[in-house]
Amino acid sequence: YPNKNLFSHVIGNVDTDHQGVSGIELFLNDEILNKSRINTPIVLSVDQRVQYLVRNTLLKSMDTFSAKGSSAVLMDANSGKILSMVSLPDYDLNDRTELQNKDNFFNKNSKGLYELGSVFKTFVIANALELKKVSRDKVYKNLPSQVACGKFFIKEYKYSKDKKNLSVNDILVESSNIGTIRIIQDSGLETYRNFLDKLEIFDYSRIELPEVSTSIKKRWGICRTLTAGDGHGINTTPLQLTRAYAAMINGGNLLEPSLLLDKKIKVKNKIISKENSDIIRKILRTNVDNKYVRGGSGRKADIDGYHVMGKTGTAEKPSKIGKGYSNEILNVFVSGFNVGKKSYVLTVTIDEPKGAVKLWGHNRRESGWNAGYISGQIIKKIGPILNTLKINDYAQLN
Repeated sequence: YPNKNLFSHVIGNVDTDHQGVSGIELFLNDEILNKSRINTPIVLSVDQRVQYLVRNTLLKSMDTFSAKGSSAVLMDANSGKILSMVSLPDYDLNDRTELQNKDNFFNKNSKGLYELGSVFKTFVIANALELKKVSRDKVYKNLPSQVACGKFFIKEYKYSKDKKNLSVNDILVESSNIGTIRIIQDSGLETYRNFLDKLEIFDYSRIELPEVSTSIKKRWGICRTLTAGDGHGINTTPLQLTRAYAAMINGGNLLEPSLLLDKKIKVKNKIISKENSDIIRKILRTNVDNKYVRGGSGRKADIDGYHVMGKTGTAEKPSKIGKGYSNEILNVFVSGFNVGKKSYVLTVTIDEPKGAVKLWGHNRRESGWNAGYISGQIIKKIGPILNTLKINDYAQLN
């Protein structure tokens, strides 16, 4: 394997008898070993140049933020093709002793199940728009600092008088937990559950990898549905999240992701209308746009020339001992961006980051200060390469 670590979780390994044991090597084992197809190459959609830049940026960022791990997956939002998939720590495919390290062998993108925080607020708004329950400019007035649910309270994220009256657009920009709850209540709790099911966000990915997971779905209830609006109490993989966000920005088309260059991709489901997809794009853009008056959490990903849009998620990790949550966090930033006429979705996670005083002058750990910043750095580096790719290089939708 000449690229050593670069594609470790994508390509995978073979055993001493050349039988695939992980990754593409296992998923396509029979095809790879089929002697009648020996002269038919299997061509992947991942780009070596893009993969190198993404991995290198993540490695440096893990050092900057003293993080336990990180991951990134880049998808062509219009074709479903995966152009990059990096999970750190990784391993050298040529060093079989490294296979004993389970942490390095684990593919965070397709196998890891995480509560991903406020990135789910986008789905709440998309569902409400599709049901015609809200408009982008609808204002929710007199939002309280917390609401009771059973014997517990759901609190606002950094409540202030400026968050008392918020438009639907600014509920996302301010990442308002209470505003999100109000939208779910207006739309109907069951409709939100059905919307998530329609996105198939809790299902196994059908990508060409054996290392996939399905959500550990717990029994829905009123409180769990409301907290699901801010991405807590439910889990999914970064890959399925990326797929769902692609549907949000590509006109509403849910696609099956693929690592095979020539595989024909069909629209699996129509999630939202093109009109509402355009509205979601505008809302996500305001969360990143440095010129937007409220100043969203994704501003550090605003790279000139790429019309970056996106949403942060800062999620407390479930406690390893007993119930509840720990003090450690998993941060995620899902961004959409344009290169010419094409749109891409990039999902970056960073596991248990610390503050970066040398970089920012403070120790804040929220996603905007790490995962959002990292995403911007990646987009800046890979954008010029993506701009050189011809549209015909990647299989388009049927």
